[in-house]
Formats: sequence, structure tokens, C-alpha cells
Amino acid sequence: PMALNSESLVRNVIHDARNPAVVQLARATPDTRLLPVASLQRVLAGAMREQGDEVVGSTATAGYRPLREQIARRMLAAGCAVAPDEVLITAGCTEALNLALRAVCKPGDIVAVESPTFYGMLLACESLGLRVLEVSTSTTDGICLDALRELLDLHPVRAVVLTPSFGNPLGGLMSDEDKAALVRLLAERDVYLLEDDVYGDLGFADGRPIAAKAYDRTGHVLYCSSFSKTLAPGYRVGWVVGGPLTERLEALKFSS
Repeated sequence: PMALNSESLVRNVIHDARNPAVVQLARATPDTRLLPVASLQRVLAGAMREQGDEVVGSTATAGYRPLREQIARRMLAAGCAVAPDEVLITAGCTEALNLALRAVCKPGDIVAVESPTFYGMLLACESLGLRVLEVSTSTTDGICLDALRELLDLHPVRAVVLTPSFGNPLGGLMSDEDKAALVRLLAERDVYLLEDDVYGDLGFADGRPIAAKAYDRTGHVLYCSSFSKTLAPGYRVGWVVGGPLTERLEALKFSS
């Protein structure tokens, strides 16, 4: 396991994010010309007109109940049957992943990640005092289960963080069989899977891939996603589904 020191790297990425002379390969941000801006403007205007008090008022820590209900319905397309009460609204997928890490890990714990992985995940692990193990990852098939199994035999891994559907930056897609095998492997060893499914809706095939969460029978998969890649990055609307850890996640969100 290795300690991290990625602050300077991330600082450079953030600094260059608004530089028009730099082609952004580090940030998975959609071109605004591809987003439904006109439709969103009409929806927002209607919401302010018809539900102004609710739009600008305070809400429960878990988030706006009708939104949580709609997200639970949408997750059926990914094969996940979850209750609205399991859905916690967050400030994008990044906060969802941070809350999930805080819910299952303590400083000094070991977290396994894809290699390479999203730099924001490394920064989150660093800020929480976690150690990181890299796992070999394919550009087509996602994380290598044999390599992960070997690492689990050698190290007391507390959680695995990965993007089974179109991982960032390699773009690999794990098969349904591998996703099911991954969930079984981690549940048998009492290791949590933090699933980042923020890219699940971006596939070119008919229908979207089944999430690893769909195979979870023990509550060892914490599912994280957002609308940042499909509707509007600036809205920062994400969510985490924590199952048995829902109350823990809500308490952590309230405290932060």
C-alpha cells in the first residue's frame, strides 16, 4: 500500500480547467452544447413559479423526497431495486464517494483502486488518511479479478473503489458475470465495494449496463452516481445508496 501526495497534480489540473488553450483529457466534462440547456431553463422557471417556497427553502438532510423517489425509479434501469429512503442526495458524485469512504473506512485503512484511476478519488483517499493499492485494469474489461483476489489474499483491504461501467480514464466495461463475481468475492471477505456509476448512462448500446449493485445481497455495495455527465455538471446533483449504512451516511452528511 502506498501513501499519497497528489495535491500539486490536482492543483495543476484545476488551474488548467478554464484554459481554452488546453485540451481537457483529465476532466470528464461534457460539452455544454450537448446538454439540454433550453429544456432545463423551462423546467427551472416552472419550478420557481409553481413551487417557489420548496425550491429556495430548507429540506431534509437526505434530500428532496420527490427527487429521491425519481432516482429510485431510474435505478431500475440499472437492475437495482432500492427504496427512496436508501437514497441520499449529495453535491455530485464526488461528495457521494467521500461520504461512502468515511462511512466504511478509518485513517490508515487500505483501499484498492483501479490503475489508472480518477485523480479525484486519489485526492479523497489522501485527505482521509487512507492507503491505496493499485489493481491492474483493462481498457476493455475493467478491473482484473485475479489480480484483485491476489491483493485481498496479501493485504487487509477495507474497501474497493471502482467504476465497473466505462471506468475513468480507460473506459473499460466489466461483464455482468464479472460484476456478479466481484460482488460475491468482496461479500465473502467482508470488504465493501464503492461503486461509481456516473458514466453508466453514456453507453452506445441499447439500454444501459447493469450495475454491480444489482448483485448485492448483503449490503456490501455502496452505489454512487450523479447527473453531472448527462444533465448539467453545474447543478452538482448526485446521490449515494448505502443500504444498511444509510443512517451512518446521513449523519456524516449532516456533520459536514
